[in-house]
Amino acid sequence: MRWVQRLGLRRRIMVLVALGMLLTILPLGIIGMNLLDLNTRQVLDERLLMARSLAGHVDEELAEALMVLGWVASRVDADWPAVDPARMSRSLRSLSQLLGFFFHGLVVLDATGRVVGEEPPGSVEVGASHIALPSVRQALSTGQPAVSGFVRTPSGTPVVILSFPLGAGDGAVKGLICAVIDLNKDSVFKQFVMNVRLGTTGHAAIVDSEGIVLFSTEARELYTKNEHPDFFATLIKERRTAVGPAAEVEEGREAETHIMAFAPLQRSAWGVALGQTEAETFAHVRRLRNRMLAFGVAVLCLALLFAWLDTGAVTAPILALTRASERIAAGDLATCIRVDRADEIGTLASSFDAMRARLSHLLEEKARLQDQLQAMAVVEERHRIAREMHDGLAQTLGFLHGKVGTIEEMLASGQRDGLGDEVRQLTLATSDAYEEVRRSIFGLRTMVARGIGFLPAVTEYLHDFSEQTGVAVDLAVDGEQSTHFSPEAEVQLVRIIQEALANVRRHAKANRVRVRFEKEASGARVTIEDNGIGFDPARAVGEGVRSFGLQTMRERAESLGGGVEIDAAPGRGTKVIVHLPAGA
Repeated sequence: MRWVQRLGLRRRIMVLVALGMLLTILPLGIIGMNLLDLNTRQVLDERLLMARSLAGHVDEELAEALMVLGWVASRVDADWPAVDPARMSRSLRSLSQLLGFFFHGLVVLDATGRVVGEEPPGSVEVGASHIALPSVRQALSTGQPAVSGFVRTPSGTPVVILSFPLGAGDGAVKGLICAVIDLNKDSVFKQFVMNVRLGTTGHAAIVDSEGIVLFSTEARELYTKNEHPDFFATLIKERRTAVGPAAEVEEGREAETHIMAFAPLQRSAWGVALGQTEAETFAHVRRLRNRMLAFGVAVLCLALLFAWLDTGAVTAPILALTRASERIAAGDLATCIRVDRADEIGTLASSFDAMRARLSHLLEEKARLQDQLQAMAVVEERHRIAREMHDGLAQTLGFLHGKVGTIEEMLASGQRDGLGDEVRQLTLATSDAYEEVRRSIFGLRTMVARGIGFLPAVTEYLHDFSEQTGVAVDLAVDGEQSTHFSPEAEVQLVRIIQEALANVRRHAKANRVRVRFEKEASGARVTIEDNGIGFDPARAVGEGVRSFGLQTMRERAESLGGGVEIDAAPGRGTKVIVHLPAGA
């Protein structure tokens, strides 16, 4: 087996699989299936051919019996219609000696079915009941010979009756001559059945159109309908040839399964049935099948043995690789992977160890970059806070410092005129500074505590604004996608909304504000619209706080790649439209 081990893993597995498949599938698949199917079909065909052959022999004997009965009818017809009972009796006695197979006797009927002669006298016991037989009525109406099914005489004798018309060649049927065959006595038909040999469980039978057994190798089935009635019911009615499995019925229950063949007769409504147990019918086929299965199992066991012997040399390094992968999954990237093999598994182990080393290096590099990124984020946030304090709170405090100095000078000089205006401006600037601090705190909370989400944070702020100012605020969101922004964009957008609402509070004199988020083809659009007094954007450039607020909103939007549009006019409110690009 060394030449196999020198092969690569893939080639070794392919050789073993191919060997196992050839040893297992070729004998069982090609020889087995074809041979089993051929043998099974051959057994069924032979059984059906035997049934047809037996039916042909019975047909020939029945034809010969009818021919002899026709000759007897011609002799009786010569004496008709001068029906002298004594003369008819002598004629029938002389003729019956020629008909050895009619063991029960001959009966002559007129056109009404009345018995006008019989031989031997008083032995037939048929009487007027003959006219009720379907075969008798058929022969009287058609003028053609007819064969009855099973008939039992008043004394209980089982018989069948062959009817031949009298005077049919001259026109109307004058009567019938009927040959009565005693089923209990030996006859040619009975001998045909009894001579059939089909193993130890085989049997043969002749059944009539009602499925009643007339002759059979099994005495217990005689004169009953127990000969596989379910199988033969349709075949007898349709007079069709068939072969196949049929369950044996005993006391109303299905017993063992038989393979039955049925062939109808041409001269009568009878049929020939041949049967044998399924086990005995296909015994040689099953023996062949069992031998093939035993051979297949032996081959399969050999293939499994070869596979087991070979996989023993493969599973050890695979288990080593498995344990190494579990260590790596648990975070151990320091332990080396060693598998001393020169085939594909050895190559895989080497590649796996190289991947471990590379992954360890990448994780170290990732940790270093994360530390740098965190430090850069802290610096960036400090710069942003400093810039906002410089642009907002620092300028406001500078404005406050200037106003306080002006007020001190006015107080020192004793100037009272205009002092109230200066104090009001000071109060307003202080309020703006307070609001700017609140907005900064809210923005930081929104940025840091992101667990509540962007939209809930905006909703909370709008609710607080409405409660503090008494201005009703409506929030509209056109689609979930219209509120998906990056963390930086969320912070800047919150600040823009805060600044726009601060202008509403300070300048608009509005009682309702509508904030709307919409999705655009190029990104998203946020609109803050009030119903206040409005203003002229062209004249607001030099108006101090308002001008500074508008400029701050533009800068924040432009930092995200967007822009701010102001739609306002005196007397019709103000609309601040923020455009943000996709991905902001």
